[in-house]
Amino acid sequence: MTAWIGSLDLTPVLGFVTYLLAQATNGTTGNTPPAGDGTVDQGGGGFVQKIFGGTYSFPLMIAMFIFIFYFLVIRPEKNRQKAREALLGAVKKGDTVITTAGIVAQVHKVEDKEIVLQVDKDSKARVRFLKSAITEVLNPDGNSESK
Repeated sequence: MTAWIGSLDLTPVLGFVTYLLAQATNGTTGNTPPAGDGTVDQGGGGFVQKIFGGTYSFPLMIAMFIFIFYFLVIRPEKNRQKAREALLGAVKKGDTVITTAGIVAQVHKVEDKEIVLQVDKDSKARVRFLKSAITEVLNPDGNSESK
């Protein structure tokens, strides 16, 4: 799961969040001295400042982070998991597979959670694996179908 996280380019997202935070502070540092009559200049503000500077700023920020996290991490992981389940469900007798140990073998028998692989065609050596140990299914010409 962590291999693909390093390849994400979060620069646009971070730039957008920085822009929103800059709009929320209205370009001030928060240490502005009061005006001559003793009142603090609110600067008029805008829509973003009213949202992020108001009472609901913390829950709104948490909701925004959950929303971003869902679309950057959870949803793609669910899609990969569905594709992997489809790959393992489509394995049938005669397919050539690669296991997590790097063993290239031909499927001899498919059971519910296990699979029997014929490692060597000549000696008919067979090994029992869990289906989850399959990383790739190869086409008859040796090209991989999916990872």
